[in-house]
Amino acid sequence: MDEQGELVCVTPFPSMPTHFLNDGKERTKYRAAYFERFPSIWAHGDFCVISSETGGVVMLGRSDATLNRGGVRIGTADIYAVVERFEEIDDCIVAGQAV
Repeated sequence: MDEQGELVCVTPFPSMPTHFLNDGKERTKYRAAYFERFPSIWAHGDFCVISSETGGVVMLGRSDATLNRGGVRIGTADIYAVVERFEEIDDCIVAGQAV
């Protein structure tokens, strides 16, 4: 509670994707996308915080979205962590742009 963590699910849920189109019977791409990081645990690919005060979940951004500028890998959550410290900023979004 009250700490950033990876959003994962240890039991199936109704809106959970079950497969990708044209992925074959082995579902190789599907398994790589959701189950490769933590064996037998579905990882959504997002960071979140669960509030101990409200029980609400604050989504923090993609855990696997990484910008690679000049060989330095920076995740969008790293950028949000800095930008959202400014009181003047109510909300923001990080998006890559080809230069």
